[in-house]
Amino acid sequence: MIKPTFNPRYKHAKSGIFKPQHPEKYKGYGQIIFKSFLEAKMMYYLDNDPKCVAWWAEPFSIKYFDKSTNRWRQYYIDFVAEMMDGTSKVKYWIETKTVGETQKPTGGRNTMALLENTKTYVKNLCKWNAAQKVAKQHGAKFIVVTEEFFKKK
Repeated sequence: MIKPTFNPRYKHAKSGIFKPQHPEKYKGYGQIIFKSFLEAKMMYYLDNDPKCVAWWAEPFSIKYFDKSTNRWRQYYIDFVAEMMDGTSKVKYWIETKTVGETQKPTGGRNTMALLENTKTYVKNLCKWNAAQKVAKQHGAKFIVVTEEFFKKK
């Protein structure tokens, strides 16, 4: 089982090194590091799902324009996975986020928290729009996985 440890570099996140049970599936290099418990769950899922034939953690970045800061930035895809769908392979580009970060923030007043949550939401939308376009050009599907995904499994 996964035992995350606290790392002060990632505020309020659990981070650690993932040790796969099926190392032949992992196609990346070096240690597999997770920065949140949700990332660790996704790693465990990909490592143990028989439909997954190969996976990578943060294999490459995509350049995107962040409208919340009006700057160009780099976005590292959390995971790439090759999954069997019947007799064919489907490549997925996967981003893991909490449900709260995937929904438009609401609030009646202009508070600092609302402003920060809105900036995060806008940044995420910019990243995901760029990722969807690039994934499509490479014949892959971009998906966002939340904790709800694991409740169904």
